[in-house]
Amino acid sequence: EMWVISFYWVLTCLSTVGFGDIFPLHDVTRIYSLVVMVFSIYMNVYLLSSGIAPALQKGVIQQKIDEKKAKLAAVLQFYKVPWGLQKQVCTIYPNVLEASMHD
Repeated sequence: EMWVISFYWVLTCLSTVGFGDIFPLHDVTRIYSLVVMVFSIYMNVYLLSSGIAPALQKGVIQQKIDEKKAKLAAVLQFYKVPWGLQKQVCTIYPNVLEASMHD
């Protein structure tokens, strides 16, 4: 019984739930509260990470697009493609790349 109370106290502090006016009096209700607290911590981490992931992913996608643009520019220069055509390709290609990266 003492370990349940101790574990409840530790997890209540760590999960920042706090000790309020309403609190569990029995081991079963403490264990239920512990399960709810662990689940809520998991859900908070999941929601925060799913919100941050797209922002981080955008940087990765942009880096891949930049690498492909640099390779394309090198190929165009290697084959001595006229400047006007290079300019058109470099204007249109990033849009095509971005659309294909999101699909």
